[in-house]
Formats: sequence, C-alpha cells, structure tokens
Amino acid sequence: MENKNFVCRCIYQTVAVVFVSAVIGVCINSVRSDRVPLIGDWSVKSQMTLDTGENIEISVHDARQLCLDGKAIVLDARSPEDYQAGHIDCAVNLPWVSFDEYFQNISEKLPEDKTIITYCDGETCNLSKELAMMLTDLGFKDVKVLVNGWSVWVQNQFPTETGGKEGIES
Repeated sequence: MENKNFVCRCIYQTVAVVFVSAVIGVCINSVRSDRVPLIGDWSVKSQMTLDTGENIEISVHDARQLCLDGKAIVLDARSPEDYQAGHIDCAVNLPWVSFDEYFQNISEKLPEDKTIITYCDGETCNLSKELAMMLTDLGFKDVKVLVNGWSVWVQNQFPTETGGKEGIES
C-alpha cells in the first residue's frame, strides 16, 4: 500500500510541476515584447508571407520555367557539400551559413532584372527563407523561395548536376 501511495504522490507532483511550469511560461510570454503567439498559422504558406502580405513562395514548375527562360538566378542555400553532391542544374551555391564569404564573390553578378529563387531541402528547412529575407533586406526586389526545393525538383525529374559551378552566368 505504501508503494501505491508513493507512486500516486509522484504522479501528482509531476502533474503539478508541469501545470505550474505551463502557467509561468504563459505569464512570462504575455509580458514579453516579442511574445510568441499561442495560436497561429504555422503552415508553410504563412511562413512564406511577408509583413507586407506578399507571398514569396514559388512553385517548382514556375521556377523551372524561369530557369529555362534565363529569367531567374537560382541560389542553393545548402552547404557546399550538399551542393557538390547534387543541385538544380541552373543553381549557384550561396550557403546561408557562409553568406558573407560567398556573397562577396557573386554580389556584383546578381542582375537586378532577374528573379532570384532560393532553395534548400525539406519543408522545415529555413535556410532558403533566411537567404531570401537577407537578399530582400539588401534591396533585391524579386526574390522567391522554392519550398522543399531540392526534393520537389528531383521528384519532378527536372535536370540536376553534381560538382561545382563558379560564378553566375548572365
């Protein structure tokens, strides 16, 4: 009987600690200036919508067409190792984690009259969005994100390459 009371007491205390922690967390969140909304739209589409209301997501078919027409620069936000292993055929590597190092090499070659499309891999990968936001902050106007870019490109059996590509061809 004593073991049963001990187990019940442990369960009660655990539930109480979790409840008190949740209440404290909600209270602290409510007074923060950068509070996290308790209820929100966390869909990919909402994540690709800017404060202005503009959606920066681009479909794989639109991205492919812009690539074929030479009207877009496609930037791979993944690591150089992932890029070397395989990338979209018209892409140039601009890894988000080494943005400053790589951007200096290609910044002057980014034409302002073309759409810039960023991609990484996986619906939850934020590298492409972060890269797109940085480029937008730097003044580039027509920047889009190909969500889950590498995977959807391969699934559609669009052309890919391995190895590196130096510079941007205009």
